[in-house]
Amino acid sequence: MSRSLLDITHKLDYESLANDVAEVFRTLNKVEQHVSSSDGRHYLARIRPYRTVDDRIDGAVLTFVDVTELRRAQENLRLGEERLRIAAETTKDYAIITVDDEGTITTWNVGAQRMFGYNEKEVVGRGYALLFTPEDRAGGAPEQELRTAREEGRSMDERWHLRKDGSIFYCSGVVNRMEGRTGGFAKIARDMTESKALQASQGEQLIMEQRANEMKDQFLAVMSHELKHPLNLIQVNAELLVSQPEVKALPEVVRAGEIIRLAVASQTKIIDDLLDLSRAQTGKLTLRLAPVELSELTSSIAAAAKDAALHKGLSLTYECDAADVLALCDRVRTEQIFWNLINNAIKFTPEGGRIVIKLTLDDGFAKFMVTDTGQGITPEFLPQIFGMFVQAPHQVASNSGLGVGLTLVRDLTVAQGGRVLADSAGSGRGATFTVWLPLAKGKPQDKKVLATTGNLKDLKILAVDDMIDLLEPFAALLRLEGAHVDIASSGQQALEMLEGTKYDLLISDIGMPGMDGYDLIRQVRKHADSSRLKAIALSGYGRQVDTARALKSGFNAHLAKPATVAHICQTIAQLVTQEIG
Repeated sequence: MSRSLLDITHKLDYESLANDVAEVFRTLNKVEQHVSSSDGRHYLARIRPYRTVDDRIDGAVLTFVDVTELRRAQENLRLGEERLRIAAETTKDYAIITVDDEGTITTWNVGAQRMFGYNEKEVVGRGYALLFTPEDRAGGAPEQELRTAREEGRSMDERWHLRKDGSIFYCSGVVNRMEGRTGGFAKIARDMTESKALQASQGEQLIMEQRANEMKDQFLAVMSHELKHPLNLIQVNAELLVSQPEVKALPEVVRAGEIIRLAVASQTKIIDDLLDLSRAQTGKLTLRLAPVELSELTSSIAAAAKDAALHKGLSLTYECDAADVLALCDRVRTEQIFWNLINNAIKFTPEGGRIVIKLTLDDGFAKFMVTDTGQGITPEFLPQIFGMFVQAPHQVASNSGLGVGLTLVRDLTVAQGGRVLADSAGSGRGATFTVWLPLAKGKPQDKKVLATTGNLKDLKILAVDDMIDLLEPFAALLRLEGAHVDIASSGQQALEMLEGTKYDLLISDIGMPGMDGYDLIRQVRKHADSSRLKAIALSGYGRQVDTARALKSGFNAHLAKPATVAHICQTIAQLVTQEIG
C-alpha cells in the first residue's frame, strides 16, 4: 500500500523535499540540493524521475551522498584565509598602516598602536605627517616619502619618528604603492631604536644585521610551518574524499575537490614565494651556478605548459633559434623564473589568446622571452611591475595573489648575473617579459634520469605524526594506493613498532613533542639492520637548511608540507632509482 513521502521519518533539514519531488514529476528534470542533518552531517541530495522499461514515469529515485568531509575542508580553507587577515591586523612587532592618496591614515594595526602610542580611533582620518618629527615635517619628509612611493612603487627609509607622548624612536620602514581600485599606500615599519643604540661600530652594525636577518628567516620559517599545517590537513582530506569510488561518479563533487586542491596549491605557492623572496633579499638564498642546457630546459617546460594553455583555450608555441644554449645559472631557480612568467601569461590571457615562448642568443647572453596577447600593462603601471606587493587593477579585482611573483623573478634573475625587462603596448594589447642570463663555457649539468612515479602496492609503511587528525586520512590515502600502513602518534611508539615489525618505508613528521623526527631517525639508524629502511621526512619547514638537517640526521629524503600522494610516490621512485644506481 502506497504511503506519502512526508510519512518517512528522517533526520534531514530538508523542508522542500516534497516540493522538489513534485518539481521532478512536473519537469522530468533531476533536482540537486545540499542538505544537512540534525547530527551535523552534510549530504548532496539528488532526485531523478524513475522510468519503467516501457518508458513510463512510475515514481522518483532519491540518492543521498555524504559530503561532510568536503564541506569541512571548504570551511577549513575559509578559516585559513581569515587567519592570514587576522595575522596582519594583530601583528604586534610591526606597524602596518595604510594611507590614502591624500595622505590620510585609513587603517592602523595593533603593532602601530604599540609603536606610536595612538589607538585606531585617534589616528584614522588624520594626516600621515602626524607621525613625523617637527623637523621632518618642516623639511617635507612625509610628502617626499609618498611621492617616491607613487613614482617608483616603493620608498624605504630609516628615520626618527614621533610618539603620542612626544618621545622619539628610530624606525625602519618601507612604503609601497597599492594599485587597484582602492589605491593609496601601505607602510610597514619596525622600531629599531635599540639596534640603533647598539651600532657603535661598523662591526657591531654588521652583527646586528646578520642577527636580524637570521631572526627574520627563523620567523618566516615558523610562520610557514604554522600556516602549512592547516593547508596540509585540507589537502589530505580533500584528496582522500575525491579518491572514494562513490565520489568519483559525482562530477560536481570531484570538481569541488579539485577547486580546493588548486586553492591549497595557490596558498602554498604564496607562502613559498614569500620565503624565497625574503632569502633572496637578505642573501640567504643559496645558488648552485653551473652550465645548464636551456634549450632542453625550456623545451620541456613549454611542453608541460601547453596542456594548461589548451585547457584554457589558448594556443602556445615554442621557438628556439639555437641548438645549444648553455647558460651559467642555477637550474632549479631558473626553472622557477620561467614557470612564473609562463603561468602569468596563461593566467592573464583570455580564452582564444596566443602565447609564444622563445629562446635565442643575444650578445653573450641567453635570451628567454614570453609574449602573450592578454590583458597587457598600462604605461603608468609598467615601471612598477616588478615592485613588491604591486598588482595591476585587474589583478586586484581578480584576487590573483599578493603580487610577489614578478619581484621574485627579478631578484632571482639579478642574483644569477642576469636582467629582466617587461614591455607592453598598453591595456588589452598583450605583454612581453624578457630574461637575459649569462652564457657559460663548459659542459652542462648531468641530467639524472629518474622514474616519475612510484608504486606503493604491497609496500609496508610506518607513518608517524603527533597530529592524529592528519595522520589517519594520510594513512588512508596510502592504503588506497595499495600500501600496508601502520600509524604511530609519537616517536617512542614508532621505535617500539619498528622493533617488532619489519617495514619498507618510514614517513615521519619532524615537529613532534618529546622525541622529534630528527631524534627518531637517529635512534633508528643506530641499529645495524636499519640500512634497508628508507625514510622520508615530512615538515612544514621548507628551507634548504631544513632539508640538509633532515638528510644529515639519517633521512633519505625531505618533503615540505603540504605533500600529495603523487609527491610521495615520486620520491619513493627516486629513492629506488638511487638504490639501483
